[in-house]
Amino acid sequence: MAFFSDLTRRVAEVVREEPAPWILERVGERYLHFLIDEFQDTSLLQWECLLPLIDNALGKGGSAFIVGDAKQAIYRWRNGEAQLLTRFPALHGRDDGEIAVEREKAVRRNYVEGDRLVANRRSSATIVNFNNALFEALPSILPESLRNAYVAQEQAPFRTEEGLVNVKVLAPEVKGEEAEEAVAQHLVEAVAEALHDGFLPGDIAVLVRSKTVGARCVEALKAQGYQVSSPDGGKLASSESAQLIIDLLHVLYRRDESAAARALQRMARITAPADAATVNPFPESRKGIALERIELWLREHGSPRLRTTLTGLMEALAAAFGLDPALDGQLLALLDEAHDFGLQHGQDIAAFLEHWERKGGERAAVATASRDAIQVMTIHKAKGLEFPVVIVPTTQMRSGGNNKERQWIDASTEINELPYALIATGKPMSELGLPELVEEDGLKLLDELNLLYVAFTRPKQRLYALAKSDRADPVTKQLIEWLAPQQSGDRFVSGGRSAPWQQAEDTMPEVLHPSVGHAAQDLPLRFEAPADWDPADPDPLRRFGNLVHDALSRVRVATDLPAALQAMLREDAVEDEEAVVLHERLEPLLQSAALAPWFMPGLTIRNEATIITAEGHALRPDRIVIDGKAARVLDIKTGAPSQSHHDQVRGYMEPWARSASLRWKVPSCTPAMAR
Repeated sequence: MAFFSDLTRRVAEVVREEPAPWILERVGERYLHFLIDEFQDTSLLQWECLLPLIDNALGKGGSAFIVGDAKQAIYRWRNGEAQLLTRFPALHGRDDGEIAVEREKAVRRNYVEGDRLVANRRSSATIVNFNNALFEALPSILPESLRNAYVAQEQAPFRTEEGLVNVKVLAPEVKGEEAEEAVAQHLVEAVAEALHDGFLPGDIAVLVRSKTVGARCVEALKAQGYQVSSPDGGKLASSESAQLIIDLLHVLYRRDESAAARALQRMARITAPADAATVNPFPESRKGIALERIELWLREHGSPRLRTTLTGLMEALAAAFGLDPALDGQLLALLDEAHDFGLQHGQDIAAFLEHWERKGGERAAVATASRDAIQVMTIHKAKGLEFPVVIVPTTQMRSGGNNKERQWIDASTEINELPYALIATGKPMSELGLPELVEEDGLKLLDELNLLYVAFTRPKQRLYALAKSDRADPVTKQLIEWLAPQQSGDRFVSGGRSAPWQQAEDTMPEVLHPSVGHAAQDLPLRFEAPADWDPADPDPLRRFGNLVHDALSRVRVATDLPAALQAMLREDAVEDEEAVVLHERLEPLLQSAALAPWFMPGLTIRNEATIITAEGHALRPDRIVIDGKAARVLDIKTGAPSQSHHDQVRGYMEPWARSASLRWKVPSCTPAMAR
């Protein structure tokens, strides 16, 4: 067994050992020109796999065009190697093997340095100039060997319109929960300012380091009544509408009193005005315990039935409350979850509720971007995109968590018997000055600086950011130090507020509403299985019919039946119990006068023979027997008799009889075999 993730590694092992690997050489015969974009995100193994192709192409007059920006290398966790670009045309990471040396020489011989793209056509001059100055200063925190990623990083603004940069710096004494509240408050204030100046919600993107920070931002924005769209999604467990449907299922199936109380609270919150400070789910005008009130509400809204599909029941509950899945992404995701569960496990409400408690609520719904929704996404998702307004809620780019990372080191200098060791990284180990850990710390700093660079270069017109002194990473500390002499009070502001250059287009698709109501709920459903139904065989009637066809295709005369069934048993084509049933039902039919003309000795027999008509159509009756100048056609059916069966046999016989000059006859009836 091999994992897909090992594929690149195994290919790389082959190409390292072969001067001209046959497969890659054959591909290279066809392709002589290569364009590699986002080269800074290419892994060392991927580059080693591409090198034979490029070496072959260069030797035949071909070319390789490589495009990249080491400042935007933010996928090292996915094995991206920015040093492939910063050290190019040297082969970063190569061994001293003869083949690697020759390939590097070939690349160096053909290397021509390309033009640097200096014009920034995305951002306002205010943002471009700010980033030029900032990222001239920040790389000083990097090890000397990594600073070349930011050499000549300045860009020339193409746009002449004024923009805005607004960075707030929290005082060192603002810590813990107070700092988190300040982040949320700054986010809401930035959104309000942009909307006040004429930007639409869809013009605004909130860029975060992690999904955890993104979830807090979504919560803060929704608390202010804003619509939010997030490619990283929101968990269904946080959706009021989805949780309301789940609570109503608990009430219907278990008469759960606590679920009824929760349902009343959710109903009150969903229907409350946006500016309501509090809601009362238990008004004095509606007496009675929660369970009685929910059951009365259900009766008033058609008494949705349990004996239906999961999705049918959920749709009925949503419709009763006026919820439309077409307009609620999380509710639609809940229906998808129920549909998928039903396909795999059946329409079992109890099992679905157990599944929901276990992991169903963890599923995320992806909302569609629109003019009316603020976008919240990770910086990795935003790479390559642009937005009129970008808000970076916190410049903290170092990932949190308590999981210690591990690093391989050369231990031979300390322990002769141990050439390599896997150690947990951390401050105590870093202070030892081990070369591998020093290098890794430098690469982490480059990752964090690059994340900030990508975030700060996404905006077109406005950039809002907040820098926290509390638990600040080295990049944020350097940012705060650089801002200090230029800021006024707790803010650095450059440029000014102006109206939007343009507004986001409405990308919401038209919603088609059903015109015939929920007629599908009235379809008859069978909930009781046949007495001999096997859960492991979801379509036993079809299987039985196939077994009948298989058995009779092996029978030439009636006495062949036992041998045919024994052969099927040897081939595991039939179970013992099924063979007994087939023998009991087929033997009397084969001995009957009605079927004797098809199964008596002395006949010319063609089982499942194909007939090609003059028009080129293929027909395949189950059995043709020829007795002198007469021919009979038998087609086996195990279901209820139908006139279409007679028509099908007639369709078999007419073209074949015409070509063979044989007499033929369709009997008025065929023997029936009940299941």
